Order: sequence, then C-alpha cells, then structure tokens
Amino acid sequence: TSRSSDNLASGISMWRYAAPKVVSEGIYIRNNTIENSLASGMYIVMPIKSGRIWQNTIVNPGQSQGSFHKNYRSGIILGSSFEDVQINHNLLIDNQRINTMTAGIIGNADCIANCEARGNSLQVASGAILELFRPKSGTRN
Repeated sequence: TSRSSDNLASGISMWRYAAPKVVSEGIYIRNNTIENSLASGMYIVMPIKSGRIWQNTIVNPGQSQGSFHKNYRSGIILGSSFEDVQINHNLLIDNQRINTMTAGIIGNADCIANCEARGNSLQVASGAILELFRPKSGTRN
C-alpha cells in the first residue's frame, strides 16, 4: 500500500529536524548502490561542513504510488547549507519503460563556500528529458 508519507522512504536519508542549526562535519557517502527506493535515492537535508557524496549509483528511485511532490522522486535531494561539499561522479539511472525518476540532483542547499557538483551522469531509458542538476545558489557545476 502506498502512502503520502512514502516521500520519507529514501535509500539514504540524513536530515535534522530537532536541531536544524547543528552543523555536521566530515560526511562521506561513497560507493553505495541504491535500487528501487520508494522516494529519492538520497535525501540529505542538514548543515554540512566538509562532505563528499561520491561514486554512488542510484537506480529507479520514486517507486511509490503515493501522492507527494514530484521532487521527492529525484535521484538526490540536497538541502540546508553546505560548505566544502562535493557531489561528484554519481550515476543516476532509470532503466524502466515508464520512468519514475523525475530529476537527477536537486540542490536546494545554500552554498556557503566551495561547493561542487561534477562528473555526475543521468541515464533514462524511457527517452524522457530530465534535468541532471538543479542548483540553488553558488554551486559550481
């Protein structure tokens, strides 16, 4: 059974609700394979100083039939504020006849300094044209 709360069922989820101003340092998410998550492949919404999201493979995110905003069906969702964070060389794949992924990387994080997203790739078998990277501000692509 699909629920609207399925938007919380990402493959990797790191977010801070109780203490949203506490900064995390040295966050490394590397070499993971995430397949068929109900919502996004990754949901990283918390202040980060020094982090790397590298060489992950996300396949067919957004599998839930629940009713929630389409952005929650993206490969990676980023939010809050980042400093010295790199999102590089991630592979985002939707190999289904009818795609469920709605975008590659949605960068809603404010970049304080030294943010980068490079070498990421998006493969969509259905032929749909999806945005690979949607930055908010200050991120080099």
